[in-house]
Amino acid sequence: MAQGMKAPEGDNGNPWKSGLCDCFDDCGICCFGTFLPCVLYGQNAEKITGESCFGHCLTMYLVQALCGCSCCITGPVRNRLRAQQQLKEDCCGDWCTHCWLQPCAICQEARQLQATSQDPTGAYAPVQGAGSTTMSAPSSQRMKTAV
Repeated sequence: MAQGMKAPEGDNGNPWKSGLCDCFDDCGICCFGTFLPCVLYGQNAEKITGESCFGHCLTMYLVQALCGCSCCITGPVRNRLRAQQQLKEDCCGDWCTHCWLQPCAICQEARQLQATSQDPTGAYAPVQGAGSTTMSAPSSQRMKTAV
């Protein structure tokens, strides 16, 4: 987490754009989070941390498959999102939210990222300060004709 960035505690902070159990607000995200939670988590984590989607996805999958407690790695990413966007804490905290309601938490985070994106199409955009890199296409070039 960036220096000086701390997630609000208790009722302090901004409200989430959707509730924890509002999965049907976006059926696409709901289905994605239900059937491919590791991938949705990886995409969320990439936008929040600026780190590899694949790395987060694989880590969640392996930790869940080997010991069944992926909330140990997913909870801190939720905390980082709350710190970046100054969001209110849920009644049971980030770790417990991911421990007991992980698919709902991952979907809520995806909806939050989508709602706060600057892209008018609603597509995901990196969170400010997440360390993402912008790339552009190369400039137009002309080929020399052979003589």
